[in-house]
Amino acid sequence: MTFMEPIVLSVFVAAAASVIVYVSAVSFAFFFIREAIPLKWLWETLFMLPIVLSPTVIGFLLVKLFGRTGVVGTFLYEWFHISPMFTITAAVMAASVVAFPLMYQAAKAGFQAVPESYVEVTKQYTNNPIDVLRYTYIPSARYGLIAGYTLSFARGLGEFGATFMFAGNIPGVTVTMPTAVYTAFEKGEDTTAWIYVTISIVISALFLYVVTYAEKRKHAA
Repeated sequence: MTFMEPIVLSVFVAAAASVIVYVSAVSFAFFFIREAIPLKWLWETLFMLPIVLSPTVIGFLLVKLFGRTGVVGTFLYEWFHISPMFTITAAVMAASVVAFPLMYQAAKAGFQAVPESYVEVTKQYTNNPIDVLRYTYIPSARYGLIAGYTLSFARGLGEFGATFMFAGNIPGVTVTMPTAVYTAFEKGEDTTAWIYVTISIVISALFLYVVTYAEKRKHAA
């Protein structure tokens, strides 16, 4: 494993997870604020659980669901001969789960703040929900969505517990920066650990600056 591999993999995992999270969270938030959903409180509780659950609990649940003998994992392996566990796919899945609540909350708050008059204007031209989302909700809530996307990317970048349990720590395959720090620390390679830690801090600080900037623009708009 080269020094750059955990950095590149971490960025790739965070980027892939943040795209998945953005699309899914925006879709769910739009659907949930516009429709009467049975047991809405239960669904939203499930959506927000990753914020309060320990990452190791999330990792355990992912293993039991998508592992080779898991509920979904058994089906995937028997019918398609694939298993996401201990692969880069597992790392993306773990990052997506822990980052989803941040994006969902940002999208929901942003959409709820959109004036109904804006929606009514759009509906004069189209009743297509996708068009309403595209031309009214997303533009009006853009700064909140930028903040949510940035936070979800940063959360995916720093994910360790669920990733470690579900994706493992396989050199050249699933070693991200957080797991690289853990491995270097275990081996007594403090210099290497400090370099990865510093890079993580710098990247996270840059993303937090983007969040702060987006929040300022949102309040100024």
